[in-house]
Amino acid sequence: MTFYDDLPMMMNLVEVKIARVRLTHTTVDPVYKEVVGKEERNTVTLQAQNKTIMESYQYPSASGDETNTSGHLVFKKKYLEEMNVSLKKGDKVVSIAGDTVDYDIIEVRSESALGGNNLLIFAVYGRAKERSSV
Repeated sequence: MTFYDDLPMMMNLVEVKIARVRLTHTTVDPVYKEVVGKEERNTVTLQAQNKTIMESYQYPSASGDETNTSGHLVFKKKYLEEMNVSLKKGDKVVSIAGDTVDYDIIEVRSESALGGNNLLIFAVYGRAKERSSV
């Protein structure tokens, strides 16, 4: 524990629900290292600051033009440790501030607002890619 752990941080928190992959209950192909069948997930409810970015370009999809959406969630590192939660690439954001969403977490990294003392965790998310079942 450091001096910085107990500093108050100004954060605009909202309720976020994240579906975390349960690797011990998910079958993975030993050769291709891809999930076979349905992924097992458990949902956790957390408090985070959200920054959503609506990209200005559109791209065609099977259901018509769609806007690419991305953003990041900011968590206090100490809060995630107290909640015993470790976020990983591949987890899904399923709700932000009561709105149902479908985003994949594409990167999890430590960040600092205090010159090198990484007290924050950024979970970068993007629009969920369409998945095909073979």
